[in-house]
Amino acid sequence: MQGLTLLEVLAALGILVIVSAVIATVFLSSLSGNSGARKRTYASQLLNGTAARVTQHVLTVPTETTTYLAFNASSSSTPVSEIPTDCATYLSSNPSHYCVSASNDGTFNPSVGGTALLTSAQEVYSLQVCWQESGVKCVATKALY
Repeated sequence: MQGLTLLEVLAALGILVIVSAVIATVFLSSLSGNSGARKRTYASQLLNGTAARVTQHVLTVPTETTTYLAFNASSSSTPVSEIPTDCATYLSSNPSHYCVSASNDGTFNPSVGGTALLTSAQEVYSLQVCWQESGVKCVATKALY
């Protein structure tokens, strides 16, 4: 008699199920990681674009104030709207959007021995982009203008 016994077939099927479950878990984890990477990349692009808007005088914020802008994930060039609230509050009701905060921290002109190093003081902007990903995540930078 040739062939496999019922016990051998069941053991092989059990091993196949376990291996399939491990592969599915790795695949789902990879998908989740890719989604997070996509969101972080987009946030970095928004941060870079906002810094460019500041240095090109397209976005100006009065000294010691903050402006909040909302962006849709499909368009990084034009904000969806200006929002009156902070990013965490806005993102709780709009989880698919990105929130950019631009704060004008005042002027900066370093000096050595009482002599200014720059011909004119530069305005310092604090820029932050936040998005919803297992809670609110943010990236931030400073820009001189």
